[in-house]
Amino acid sequence: MKKLLLILLCLPMIGFGQQLTAFISGSASICDDGSTADVEVSFVSGQPPYTFVYAINGINQTSITTNVNPYTIPTQQEGIYTLTYFSDADTIGNINGSAIVTVLASPIALFTSSSDTLSVLYTSVQLIDISTGNIVAWNWDFGDNSSNDYTPNPYHTYPQWPPTVYQVSLIVLDNMGCSDTASSTITVVESATSIQEHSTNKELLKVTDLLGRETKQTNQPLFYIYDDGTAEKRIVIE
Repeated sequence: MKKLLLILLCLPMIGFGQQLTAFISGSASICDDGSTADVEVSFVSGQPPYTFVYAINGINQTSITTNVNPYTIPTQQEGIYTLTYFSDADTIGNINGSAIVTVLASPIALFTSSSDTLSVLYTSVQLIDISTGNIVAWNWDFGDNSSNDYTPNPYHTYPQWPPTVYQVSLIVLDNMGCSDTASSTITVVESATSIQEHSTNKELLKVTDLLGRETKQTNQPLFYIYDDGTAEKRIVIE
């Protein structure tokens, strides 16, 4: 009796009927302030590593080889994203899908003030928003550790003493969710009358020379030391 030897050659099946395919997808609107969109490339079946080439508005980018599935492309470039080539470790595959990234123009934050130099006798100021864009929200930081303000044109009163420079910042947000920041300074200064007025509310402890020695001489620069911890340098001219 003759025996028949049957040899079956089993060819690998790709994903049980699934074709080897790469899909590119994603749709995002980002601001032009450095925000990033994610475009995703997914691989159906196949064996890594995967190699693919994608194009932005028809212009091919550098080929990418990866073991990651899905693979994320972070981008700040506006355009239509498509695949132009894909293969796994063994076979060239199909390509499908597209992604669209839109870049939105951010607002431009800008403000002015009723005055940028204030006397310690009057430290109130109005800040006026002159930003461009469809602004829907404001965030003011006055730089003096006070609470922030969320109105377009706030009034603010700074501490009367000591004289100093404050850094003011404004963050604006437009109707598309994009933002921008602007900063400026407000200076509180003293005057001759303000020194006299402030001095009436404190007690003189001692007068010293430049080396910190108490003195009663008047023909040299002097430091007037007060009970609130402040010191004033004075020069007496006779």
